[in-house]
Amino acid sequence: MYYNPLLNFIDVSLNFLYILKLHGIIHSMFNIKLSGFKELTDPKTGEKRTVELGTPRRIKIIYDNNMNSAYAVGRYKEMLEEVDIAPYWQYKTMADGRERLEHRALHNKVFKADDPFWDNFYPPNGWGCRCYVVNLTKRQVEKQGLKVENTIGGADNRIEDTAVTVNGEKRPAKTFVFEHNGRPVRMTPDAGWGGNQGLKTWGIDVIAWRKVENLPENIKYDFIAKMAENPHKKAVFENLIDKLIQNGFKSQKNEIALTWFYPNLFKKLEEVKIKSPIVVFQEKRVGHIIGDRNKLSPDELKEIYDILNNPDDIYYDYTQKEGINLAFTKDIPNSEKCIKACVKLGQKSKISGEIVNYVTTAGKVKKGEMNDKKSFKKIE
Repeated sequence: MYYNPLLNFIDVSLNFLYILKLHGIIHSMFNIKLSGFKELTDPKTGEKRTVELGTPRRIKIIYDNNMNSAYAVGRYKEMLEEVDIAPYWQYKTMADGRERLEHRALHNKVFKADDPFWDNFYPPNGWGCRCYVVNLTKRQVEKQGLKVENTIGGADNRIEDTAVTVNGEKRPAKTFVFEHNGRPVRMTPDAGWGGNQGLKTWGIDVIAWRKVENLPENIKYDFIAKMAENPHKKAVFENLIDKLIQNGFKSQKNEIALTWFYPNLFKKLEEVKIKSPIVVFQEKRVGHIIGDRNKLSPDELKEIYDILNNPDDIYYDYTQKEGINLAFTKDIPNSEKCIKACVKLGQKSKISGEIVNYVTTAGKVKKGEMNDKKSFKKIE
């Protein structure tokens, strides 16, 4: 299958539309008002809390933002493929007078593709941000008389460590400090929008989880189940693997939401204080997974989606030294081996700072190895 950036955009967009559909399903199935504020009771503690629910305007903003993010992912991949001939990237706004002042000040600034600026401020970098990036050849830069900026060791342009507040909690962030028309400008991405939006497509999953995590359990777990059954995630994953094969397994540091844990597993993992049901796959892991002998073939790698959603067994994996790890296994027919996919729980994303669960590795092991009670504990 030939990888097409447009297909990636479509798959990510369908993923978001699927989430919007679930928003409507929750409304119809449980007759719950999903706008404004509502006082809900935690069934476990009896504690009452006021929860802000979605509004039509907020849903539209989320939709627009995630369409922009989906486009950014596809465009970012395209530009990486062309970086040998067009190594300069230019920040652009819509220039219609509706952009933020600090974004307007960035309009037409040029940085090399490997400048740290893009690791921290690749758009969209805020709610309602419509900024985008174009790539340029050296000849285009010279012909247009553009200045190539530099954030490494420069006094005029620099990146500073700062913090943003989310739900009363301070989180580390980056601020770009630069001069525009002789005046200093400070640009800090909105909370949750730092990093390179072109590298990840799972922001909408985090937003969706935040919308339901404090709702009554019957509603929350119904939503989780439907997200675990999202048919578009498998297409996104297979498209990513096909792209990597086409590109000689050269990772571009992309991340996708591979699936969500099903409610029955998520409930069992409450004993280890799991914070999110979202499982993320990093394409940089592929080089460690695909290979001969006990590694996986490309087709076997694509099976990881089904293994996580419908495993033969699930274990706590004590062979990993750090954190809490799970091992999902699926027997290989007519073989003494099974495919084992490992997931590390509760990891903070280096891209966004969000807490998710990461696929760490996968391979073939002898079925008997999973009976080692010192190394594995089956989750019944």
